[in-house]
Amino acid sequence: MSGVKHGTFDLSPEINENIASGVTMFGIDQQPFLQGYGGIQALNLLIRHGVVPALPVTPTGPGFVTLDNLSMVETLAGEYR
Repeated sequence: MSGVKHGTFDLSPEINENIASGVTMFGIDQQPFLQGYGGIQALNLLIRHGVVPALPVTPTGPGFVTLDNLSMVETLAGEYR
């Protein structure tokens, strides 16, 4: 299957292995924890203190995980990410 390029969403130990071996070019780390937590945090700040986020969008991802930065996130794949 030469010439086929592969990328995927989410991270898992299997996807991490495929990135490390070169089978997969990248996985997209979606940060679902931050997506849920950020909304609750914003509502809490608004209700309790009348504070709203300074930016119209608070970035929570996606982040591209490649061979260059795999070591920073691979131990948390399937745990918090």
